[in-house]
Parts: sequence; structure tokens; C-alpha cells
Amino acid sequence: MKDPTLDPIRPWPPKTCCPRCKSSFMIKKNGSYRRHYVSVVEGAVVSTVIRIALVHCKSCGSSHALLPLTVVPRSPFSLIFIAHLIIDRLDGRFASIALLCEHYGIAVNTYYRIYERFASCVKIACGIMAGTTSMRDVARTLLLPCNEAASELLYSFFENTNTSFCQPRAP
Repeated sequence: MKDPTLDPIRPWPPKTCCPRCKSSFMIKKNGSYRRHYVSVVEGAVVSTVIRIALVHCKSCGSSHALLPLTVVPRSPFSLIFIAHLIIDRLDGRFASIALLCEHYGIAVNTYYRIYERFASCVKIACGIMAGTTSMRDVARTLLLPCNEAASELLYSFFENTNTSFCQPRAP
């Protein structure tokens, strides 16, 4: 089952410029790699392998992966997966965290790491996205189909923080 939220046409970063040196149109294709990707499609958790394009900046020599907006760097969990997880918890869909985690196939400590990272990003997002005041608002914004508000939030978050929304810290 193909994840409709995965959009290879709109990769990260949003512009054809190097995020390191900001040179425009100095990027050439440099291969690809495969990575694990966990999302939610029609209410079911779906785990798959996706191909990520790599590019090389001719100006500064740095290499970059062009990630679709829903891919969280250094995490197998997509923003769609994370948003569903957060909404289900906030809406009380499951009687306990353990049942929520069982449904999503994750450990309880993984849930708390995701929740804390999401909450931290929401605090920053509230300053970027006017009118958003809660975790539920941000999570629901991320789930709306063909949503320019979500794209704008994610691009603005990256431009303001130099990290992707919900991106774990580097080891």
C-alpha cells in the first residue's frame, strides 16, 4: 500500500539551493539510498522502505539528502505517524499509554521521546504559525491533505531552527 502522504515531487529543502552555502542551482544528483519509513495509511500502521535522493553542491562540496516533507531525519517515524500518535493520545482514544503503544507497535519509552520532541517543536511552531496554540492544532494541521499551512509551517520551522520538525538530536 503506497503512502499518499509521501510526495517525492516536493523534497526537502524547498528551494534548489544548498542549505549550507545557499548557492542557487549549484546542486547535482549524487545517487540515492534506502531508508525505513513508518507511517499511518487508512488507520493502519505501515512500515516500508523508501528511496531518498542525494545531491552534491558544486560550490561548497557538501552532500544533502532530499527528503519528502513527511520524513523526519534520523527517525523511521513519519510526521504522519507522529501526528496520529499525538492526536490519538490527546483525544483519549486509548485507555492507557501502554495500549496506545501496542496499537502503534512502539515501546512506551519511544512514545515519551516522540511526545517530548513534538511538544518542544510545538512551542517553537506557535511562534511561527499564527493562530496555532496547542499540540492538537499542530498535529491536525500536519494531517490535512494538500495543506499549504503545513508546508509553510515545516519550511518556516526549518528556516528558523535549521532542523526539521521532530528531528532527533544528532548522536
